[in-house]
Amino acid sequence: MKSNNKPIRKKLHRYNIPNHARELTFSCYKRYPFFSDPIACVIFLNKLQETKNAYSFELWAWVVMPNHVHLLLYPGEKGDMIPQVLHRVKGKTGRLYKNHILHYLPEYYDDFCIMKNGIKKFQFWQAGGGYDRNLWNAKAIQSAIAYIEHNPVRAGLASRAEKWPWSSAYARKKIQGLIPDDSSIPMVMQ
Repeated sequence: MKSNNKPIRKKLHRYNIPNHARELTFSCYKRYPFFSDPIACVIFLNKLQETKNAYSFELWAWVVMPNHVHLLLYPGEKGDMIPQVLHRVKGKTGRLYKNHILHYLPEYYDDFCIMKNGIKKFQFWQAGGGYDRNLWNAKAIQSAIAYIEHNPVRAGLASRAEKWPWSSAYARKKIQGLIPDDSSIPMVMQ
């Protein structure tokens, strides 16, 4: 058997099941910290809000880290809409940030480009689907919310979750920005 020395990639299986929450994580290209720029964060959150309004899903938790994003959303009966949601929010974020770079920081544009079929292309997101898992019970959902919202604390970016301005914990505490849909989150029974 001939080896081509390419890494073996597992095929990601997605399950678009109605009434399952979806925990999603996706990264910037080569883990570049695009989201260290507040402009990138604002663009992403605006596009997420627009997409949420267009597709009518519930957003239970989110955090924008310097080089990746975590979301927990609930599509309800429309479990098969996740690919369209991701395509819209990620595509629009990438295009708008590309325009921002071209207009305000053109000297850095080439640093964020790859060659694809002989064409220079701006690359904001890492290729592939990222992390995706279905959640259907209250305990797993609450655990995912805690994991997502405490990501900046674990990374040493904030002393408490609600102090990281690019998170649902902050939005919930300050009652501003993209506020999570808390009223429909399943609670763990004591």
